[in-house]
Amino acid sequence: MPKVSVIIPCFNYGKYIDQAVKSVLNQTFQDFEIIIINDGSTDKYTNILLKQYKKPKTRVIFTENQGPSIARNIGIREAKGKYILPLDADDKIGRTYLEKAVDLLENNKNLGIVYCEAEFFGSRRGKWDLPEYSFETIILDNVIFNSAFFRKKDWEKVGGYNSNMIHGMEDYDFWLSLIELGVSVYRIPEVLFFYRIKAKSRSTNLVNHNTEMFEQIFRNHQNLFIKNIRILIENRVSPKQSAQIFVDTGNGFNDKERIVLNSFNHFMSNFELNFDLSKFNRILGVRFDPVEGKWCRVRINEIIYEENDGKILSADINQVNSNGIKQKNNYTLFHTSDPMFFIPIKGNIKSVYISGNIELIDYYYIDKILSHKDEVINQQATLIEKYKSSFGPL
Repeated sequence: MPKVSVIIPCFNYGKYIDQAVKSVLNQTFQDFEIIIINDGSTDKYTNILLKQYKKPKTRVIFTENQGPSIARNIGIREAKGKYILPLDADDKIGRTYLEKAVDLLENNKNLGIVYCEAEFFGSRRGKWDLPEYSFETIILDNVIFNSAFFRKKDWEKVGGYNSNMIHGMEDYDFWLSLIELGVSVYRIPEVLFFYRIKAKSRSTNLVNHNTEMFEQIFRNHQNLFIKNIRILIENRVSPKQSAQIFVDTGNGFNDKERIVLNSFNHFMSNFELNFDLSKFNRILGVRFDPVEGKWCRVRINEIIYEENDGKILSADINQVNSNGIKQKNNYTLFHTSDPMFFIPIKGNIKSVYISGNIELIDYYYIDKILSHKDEVINQQATLIEKYKSSFGPL
């Protein structure tokens, strides 16, 4: 019986899958099996390749297209390994990932999730600077990518990946389920996972549904969030925030081409922000993140920009897109800790001024989502009284 089962769902990624499989076959730890799930691929090349796929320790399961949650569950159900490692068909792992993770799991019985540091490759390169895991950070947002080790027996206990996460974030939902079991988490302090960035991918498409999926996560883990409402509240009342502009000069939106304004106070609902963009060459697009790591709702009142020749122009507010939900009175509601607006300005831009209103989403809105008003108020009355002066109205 293999010690580890590597589960690789594949939908139309035949052109990448050899790289993923090779990264597993090259491991220093060799007691493993690979299970590929062809999740109803429609790509002719992928189907022909997988029908005749012959690699050591590897087998292929064919299913109708049902999405990554069900595809992983099908593969894990067939797995013989004590430990499970999901791996997307377009990603790769480092040579010692299995060896180091198995050693940790074998020697720490309460350890339930093992992952590592990561790097991007493909259309973007560099370190993936995810915050290190803590219970407080993962309550607010996911900090563990999908290629982390866990025990098959724990997967059985929680019922596998949740099929209602139809648009993504199924890994975040699953990690919360394991954490609710009481397992501990460890990050190997070494880059052993490589995440491919493509111009268009399932992750980029998720932006259209992440509000819906965050709501679903709250519904799936109501008791966890109710029990730890203190973390959400204390995160809500921190007064110092940062806003940032990402500039696309031909390389997409990236950390090297951004301007950050630190330590302005979001308790005041009005904001006026000036970003100096003079160091950038011709601008192809601008992304505005009004706050980092916070659920919020925002109304942009005005966007004025100055071109290098001194011409002052005003952006059309109606042409601004976002990853939130439009509400009445021109507000946009964000059920995500990474809110962003896409501003339609291009050219040789010297600076941009943005004004508007922001309200950080507080306990009362979270309570509404969770639909546990009476229960939460009874359990948290003292805590709410302590912090209620910091809540802004929705």
